[in-house]
Amino acid sequence: MRYVDHQDQEAVGICKSCSKGLCGECCSDVGKGLACKTRCEIDVRALNDYIDQNMRAAPKVFKSARRKTYYASVFFVLMGVGFLSMGYIYEEDFHLFLGSLMALYGLFTAFRVSRMPTAWEVPPGHCEKCGYDLRGRVSNVCPECGTSG
Repeated sequence: MRYVDHQDQEAVGICKSCSKGLCGECCSDVGKGLACKTRCEIDVRALNDYIDQNMRAAPKVFKSARRKTYYASVFFVLMGVGFLSMGYIYEEDFHLFLGSLMALYGLFTAFRVSRMPTAWEVPPGHCEKCGYDLRGRVSNVCPECGTSG
């Protein structure tokens, strides 16, 4: 790959912001990625901060989503039971149909919640810090966050 501005030079990396090839003279290492010197450095630093913020929040968000999905499944089962009982009392097919659908959806959602992992788990071959897929890479240094291992 050739560098965009200097066609006679090979690119040594790709800018994390604009995805252009960079030569050694025009690239700036901002810690967790390369950036175009003076053009994209601020954007790449902001992107890195945003990624770090999201990675810190991921376990809390995951736990909250699991809990809320469980509450939703309980709600649907209870509403389904309520509609089923109304259908039996008033002998209305619509309430029986709606109640059975809601109860089945609630049970399906409860089953889905029971299959969710209890913590944010990093799959094998992925970066322990950010989850970037490292399979097939020669280096064991993560290009996304810079963590080695």
